[in-house]
Amino acid sequence: MMIKQNTLVVVKWVDIVGDDSWTTLKEARRITTHPFVSIGWVLSHTKTMLVITSCYSPKDDTVGSVTSIPAGAVEKITEMNRVMKPGPPDPTSPSN
Repeated sequence: MMIKQNTLVVVKWVDIVGDDSWTTLKEARRITTHPFVSIGWVLSHTKTMLVITSCYSPKDDTVGSVTSIPAGAVEKITEMNRVMKPGPPDPTSPSN
């Protein structure tokens, strides 16, 4: 299910972990992904990614702290039933 633009969400997701140091195979096999929780307003949600922002200025309709999360990394999205009131939605976004 695609989340509508400007909806406040809590996103549980996982990110890669890399280690370019020399290590044993036993230790290397213990490396795992890292869980994250991000909170923000949806800017775009497609089949391949979710883009959120955690900062919005209604004074000049600008955003900051933008995070793009690959869809395959998202474990759960919880809608918080709060909507920001920015300018008109992007007509090119499939989440409208």
